[in-house]
Amino acid sequence: MSVTFEDVALSFSPEEWAKLSGCQRQLLMLENYQMVASLGENSLW
Repeated sequence: MSVTFEDVALSFSPEEWAKLSGCQRQLLMLENYQMVASLGENSLW
């Protein structure tokens, strides 16, 4: 079974994103980066 970007993507409205603290935003971005990086051929994660 293949998974597409749309299957796993999270979307935030500008209003929702604004309600997150800086730490929450950083955590979400790091988690998303790690997930995408793990799909690479030479994954470090």
